Amino acid sequence: MIEVTHLEASNPRTQFAMGNHIALFVTMHPSSFSKQTTLLDHLRRGARDYYRRPSSHCVAWSYLTPHQSSDNHQNNNEPVIAGLEIYTSKSALQEQLDDETFFQPFERMVVEEKMYAREGTMEAWYLTTGFVTRCQGREEGGGKVVVNVRRLTCVGGTSGGEKDAVVKGLDEFADWSRGSDPGVLTFAVFTRKKAEREVLIYVRYRDKTAMRRVEERPEYQNFW
Repeated sequence: MIEVTHLEASNPRTQFAMGNHIALFVTMHPSSFSKQTTLLDHLRRGARDYYRRPSSHCVAWSYLTPHQSSDNHQNNNEPVIAGLEIYTSKSALQEQLDDETFFQPFERMVVEEKMYAREGTMEAWYLTTGFVTRCQGREEGGGKVVVNVRRLTCVGGTSGGEKDAVVKGLDEFADWSRGSDPGVLTFAVFTRKKAEREVLIYVRYRDKTAMRRVEERPEYQNFW
């Protein structure tokens, strides 16, 4: 996916606490490409003003659209927007959902103007391992940034240790990614109790060149 807009914490002292930070992963299905553009404009303007405030307790915020290559442009005719917002705690996330400055007016607007072709998804995930940002306090995203989102389903759930082994391997791979290539901007791993067998992996690359460079490395190929 291609990152349309991105924000990071304005407070350089913001700390990322594994298990406490909660992410809201959303998908939206605009009823047309023109309405997709309208939605993204609203997200850029309104959300940038809202999420820059320290009171929002949001440490990272990204919205994405699918990458359109030359061979799939004609086949992919359904507009989609995906987003990931990371908050310092569950209560901070709830405050955002109840907010009357940006979130609730945005929700009313999409209903009144019939912006969606069908209902999207909204899932809460807890940050488990990895890194969200290399340099807190600075925006670094949008434009050419490429995002890879994967949802893994572990065989046997948590009782057999398969999920723990997967998370441990991803923790080690995240450390390798952070140290091996500055083109990996984010390598974050999320889990949640409502889906005990699932792991969500969210990786941001500076551009397509950085993504290809990492994926060509034997460490990457041996891991995946």
